[in-house]
Amino acid sequence: MTAVLSHPAFRDFIALASLSIVAYAARYALLDETAFQSPLTESFMQRPWAIGLHAATGALGLLLCLGQMSRTLRAKRPDIHRWVGRITVPVAVTSGAAGLLLAVYSYGGWITHMGFGGLGVLTIACPILGWAAMRRKDVKTHRAWMLRTFLLLFAAVTLRIELPLLAAIFEGQFRPAYQIVSWLCWVPN
Repeated sequence: MTAVLSHPAFRDFIALASLSIVAYAARYALLDETAFQSPLTESFMQRPWAIGLHAATGALGLLLCLGQMSRTLRAKRPDIHRWVGRITVPVAVTSGAAGLLLAVYSYGGWITHMGFGGLGVLTIACPILGWAAMRRKDVKTHRAWMLRTFLLLFAAVTLRIELPLLAAIFEGQFRPAYQIVSWLCWVPN
């Protein structure tokens, strides 16, 4: 698995997909009804600060994690890696906390509440556990937790890929597609 993750083509794909989702998330800065899928509009418009905070910190966390995975950076400039990590952890935790709040009000009922809620809880826990491992100087465990953090943040990318496919499978029905994607966007990651 490590060989696949470190392959240049795979890293390039991940970087491109991550940058795409950052650009996609920028639309949430508009915070008007055109920024959201119609069934999500009411919930998001009632909590524009939460969706804005979640989108901004999630996108930033995704970009920061990408840079943190650079072996060159870690080897040649560990001081930069440490400082960026000190920013990455609270950014990811904030994204998870905002996501957890949004999960409580998510469209689709208890299935999406639980799916997105699990994603939120883990997006809070994993960076904290990664930070704690580094404080113990347990580099191997730190890397494992921080990779999990990145993969949880990457759920934003997989959701945008999977949701239209699931909606097509369900012949345009948004609710069942959204219920499934609330789990499918992060569990396989």
